[in-house]
Amino acid sequence: MIQLTVALPVWNSKSILWLALEGLCRQKVSFKWELLIMEEQIKEFGIDEVTKYAKRLEAAGCASLRYMALEYRVPLPHKWKSMADKRSASSKAFLLQAADDYPDAGRLQRTFDKINEGYDWVQHRRGYMYGIKYKKIIEFDQRTFGPGCRTGFYIGISTKELHKLPDSFLSHGIDNWLYRSLQPKKVFWFEEELIGAVGTDGLNNISIQRRRNYVKPERPFVASDKTIDQIVPSDIAERLKKFAIK
Repeated sequence: MIQLTVALPVWNSKSILWLALEGLCRQKVSFKWELLIMEEQIKEFGIDEVTKYAKRLEAAGCASLRYMALEYRVPLPHKWKSMADKRSASSKAFLLQAADDYPDAGRLQRTFDKINEGYDWVQHRRGYMYGIKYKKIIEFDQRTFGPGCRTGFYIGISTKELHKLPDSFLSHGIDNWLYRSLQPKKVFWFEEELIGAVGTDGLNNISIQRRRNYVKPERPFVASDKTIDQIVPSDIAERLKKFAIK
């Protein structure tokens, strides 16, 4: 039985989707999970490229890989809702996975464990970001915002809450929309530093304004003296460093 769903919406991410897939191929889990990918067929990464990861994903516990092709652009909230509706009935956890983020090998297991304990919403207080253009690391630290900020890094949601999701055409602030819509009653925060995982900037489509933080960090971002080599596996770090963005 599939116990967890990884939802991976894709738009205009042909050159970076490999990052998320590499991280998912290296998961260490004790249960079966599924991967749902939803992508517009416009400058797409494509099903043929996704299929190349199928055997490695299966070896990492992925019992079902579903690629859903879209003929026109769909707002991100619609993708979350659609993938939530299409998840396996036995799935207990619904993980939000960005196309340009690298999940560490323990992400699925530790999130599932907390949701299995009865939490409705699971996330990290801290997480590192890598600016591909600037080749620099900053850290997301939700503590700088205080209690007014409800969402964090690497979100996982109990599937029993997903029926509350409404339709929406929002183009930004999506995580906060999810939180407001689901109103989770039992939230778990991982407080420790998150090594092994990294989000990226430079090839994404939503958080464009975030890029200025690599020059002058503003909350919830703080400066860091870490390098990408200290955070992710060496092969991933080298591949990220080879990107050249004007």
